[in-house]
Amino acid sequence: NPACIPARHNIISGLPCKYHGFDDNYFDNSRQMPYNIPAFPELLSNAGYDTVAIGKMHFQPCRRHNGFNRMFTMEEIPVFRQDDDYAMYLKENGLGNYRSVHGVRHLLYMLPQQSFIPTEHHGSTWVATKTIETIKENDGKRPFMIWSSFIHPHPPFDVPKEWANLYDDAEIPEGYESITPFSALAEENKHIADYPTKEYLKRAKQLYYASISFVDYQIGRILDCLKDSGQIDNTLIVFTSDHGEMFGDNGTYQKFLPYDGSSKIPFIVRYPEYIQPGTKDDRMVDLNDLYPTFLDAAEVSYPANYTLPGESIFLKDGIKDRNYQYVEHNKGNKRWVSLRNKRYKYNYYY
Repeated sequence: NPACIPARHNIISGLPCKYHGFDDNYFDNSRQMPYNIPAFPELLSNAGYDTVAIGKMHFQPCRRHNGFNRMFTMEEIPVFRQDDDYAMYLKENGLGNYRSVHGVRHLLYMLPQQSFIPTEHHGSTWVATKTIETIKENDGKRPFMIWSSFIHPHPPFDVPKEWANLYDDAEIPEGYESITPFSALAEENKHIADYPTKEYLKRAKQLYYASISFVDYQIGRILDCLKDSGQIDNTLIVFTSDHGEMFGDNGTYQKFLPYDGSSKIPFIVRYPEYIQPGTKDDRMVDLNDLYPTFLDAAEVSYPANYTLPGESIFLKDGIKDRNYQYVEHNKGNKRWVSLRNKRYKYNYYY
């Protein structure tokens, strides 16, 4: 489900929205994940893991821990500053007067901009720094699970000034256009951004790429820490996302569409015990596979009666048919479902 809150609840529950209730983004606390669905951090915590959440969680309500022993949150639009550890960190470091700490939203949401926050205090830097502190604090005392969640490259594209011109001379591809009609939802999606010229769109893409590189740099800091601590080969590392970005393809922007720009995301795994470096696997994989993969790696059994749609990626001969991928979003007349194989994709709009 290519939207922030549904995707993240798929990850922590291992189940689709039919069970956890988040078919779209909700920001009013009108929904909460049912108490009888076990979250994977809870099961790992029961098994002796120190489970730590750092960065953007997008849980409802805001600080619901979902089994994490500790949470250091950095949400996009927290209602109360006291609920947000990053916002409190900025206040403690003399930067509490800024309102738009993750870039200016509203009418400037998708437009080119730079961060007000110095590089050393930027949100992406903070997530990496807190992760490194947690790894060093652990110092091999007990097994750990850390969810390091960066807001970038989500809009606004508020990269630090030192990174803002990284792609000035790069060739920026133009978006593709469709020759067939769109769904009403895709037509509605076109109005999320308003670029007056192609130059504006090109500049926004340059900053999008720069924000990705800035996150990559921070991930490099985390990997260096794991290497220095001697734990990198004993740690399952998964790099993925909750959704993609259309960024002008078919004239649409942002997410919540079945097209690849929105719903096809990275999935990179490092775990030398199971996976040889440089291995590429072209079978279908999705966020529902994370939950059973984590339990498999930690040798923890699933205690509930739900049938998990995902499966551990380490299984050689599983029962999940990875020739096909199912995707869904929303409810009512905004709902769609998508089924694809390697060649074809069928999208059905309700």
